[in-house]
Amino acid sequence: MDPFVHLHVASGYSLKYGASHPHDLAARATEAEMDALALTDRDGVYGAVKFAKACQATGIRPILGVDLAVEPRIVTASQNKGLNRNGYVTSTGGSTSAAGGGEPPPRGPKKVPDPVNPPVNPHYRPNGGGGGGWRGGWPAPHPG
Repeated sequence: MDPFVHLHVASGYSLKYGASHPHDLAARATEAEMDALALTDRDGVYGAVKFAKACQATGIRPILGVDLAVEPRIVTASQNKGLNRNGYVTSTGGSTSAAGGGEPPPRGPKKVPDPVNPPVNPHYRPNGGGGGGWRGGWPAPHPG
């Protein structure tokens, strides 16, 4: 058996990142005399069950994983002030905001609702609209 194991393999369930069916992947690993193979589909484990069953049928140990796409985060030097090399806030300064440093966004004055003239909801219908049916239904036609 070959000691090398592919740990980054995408099946056809990864749409544009892979094309092979999990059964084909297991068959090719058997041909290469591999004893284990990983399946790391993009953003999900959609082919995991079929892959595990195919590996079991061919005697290969399945290794399951997922390749998650995340949005890259670029931290500038000014945002990095007060953060240690791992991105955590140091005790000498910095910010605990999720943006990774810098000042939190400015907030405007707090809006207090006016009790005399409350905001108008255009979707509000008293008593559910009065048309009958589930949750009041549509408003009844005007009699004139």
